[in-house]
Amino acid sequence: MSIRTLLKSDKAGMIDNCVIETTGIADPAPIVQMFYMDEEIKASCSLDAVICLVDSKHVLQHLEDDGAECARQIAFADRVFLNKTDLASEQQLREVQAACLRINATAKISRCTNSEVPLDQLLSLHAFDPVSAAAAAQSVKGTGSHSQFSTVSLQFDKGCFDLVRFNRQLGQLLAQDGPNIFRAKGIIHVANDNRRFVFQGVHMVFDGQAGTPWEENQPRRSVLVFIGRSLDKDGLRRRFESCLDGPGGKGKRIGNGTEASCQNPKSSNPSSNMNLTPVDADAN
Repeated sequence: MSIRTLLKSDKAGMIDNCVIETTGIADPAPIVQMFYMDEEIKASCSLDAVICLVDSKHVLQHLEDDGAECARQIAFADRVFLNKTDLASEQQLREVQAACLRINATAKISRCTNSEVPLDQLLSLHAFDPVSAAAAAQSVKGTGSHSQFSTVSLQFDKGCFDLVRFNRQLGQLLAQDGPNIFRAKGIIHVANDNRRFVFQGVHMVFDGQAGTPWEENQPRRSVLVFIGRSLDKDGLRRRFESCLDGPGGKGKRIGNGTEASCQNPKSSNPSSNMNLTPVDADAN
């Protein structure tokens, strides 16, 4: 039964949660993107979290031999469960956890045996909510990597982002390198706006919106996190430094692209409409 059919059959509103289980070699990206792109599904439900169950006994061997699909699933996850802990030593478990965090530093990691996990660690995690996405982005310190897969965290302590330029550069980045960027999330300080701006994306699909106001004495630190393959940290920093205004901003443009309007026509505040729209990286 498809998700759309299931939603149509639930006329009494009896379904609280729906768990979609994939095979061990499935790419989770199309399922995640469905909740962003399918208007009918998006109107009826929202994506809660991506869960990855890891074979603690054998995963390191898979990662070393030909771990592209294995690492990709870890990279997409919001929560990773290390299964078969009864078959692995404490040293092995620490090595597995370290390898998972090098691939995806934003994931929360727990241990289990026989795939037995408390329901409150599976449901209602709200990982795709703006507040949770912002907290996950801010929790990452530095950059980790495992083979070609890595998490890159960029922090900007000075200056604020011009939303139009940021939107354009993020759109160009995902249009050009989207297949290698599995997850993206962040919180940024936007010029002329007192609210945090939170964005997150999967491959070429991304979305952003205004969050809660910055606290009066809180440092307005912007954090961008990218999880993927063959990521160029220095190139990413240069790209987004070009979107900064004020101290720390480079004020230059990279590549070609159309101006992506983020302005609400009913408001004089250019930051009042915070939803991002991907732009054509080849547009003149």
